[in-house]
Amino acid sequence: MTARRAWQCVSFLLIIFLAACQPQAALSSTVWLTTHAHEYGFTMTNPPEAQLWTGLTYEPWHYRYVGVDLATYLHGSGYFLTEYLFQVRLGLPCMPGP
Repeated sequence: MTARRAWQCVSFLLIIFLAACQPQAALSSTVWLTTHAHEYGFTMTNPPEAQLWTGLTYEPWHYRYVGVDLATYLHGSGYFLTEYLFQVRLGLPCMPGP
């Protein structure tokens, strides 16, 4: 990882922290994260539509680093991470099917 990419990841994590800790900044931060997270290799772990698959509630602050290529693919395709892993990768060893 280059120093520039490391700094971008740190900046991204600070935005997540601010969104979680400062309600007045949450809306604009959430919009920014939704639009740009994939550019830094992050994807939302538990979006609202994932609840039927995971049983977990929506967590707007919970992002997972998956790399720029996969994050960009997920962002463009409309898949969320669990759905992608289950349908495209044909199952998750640690999770029962829906």
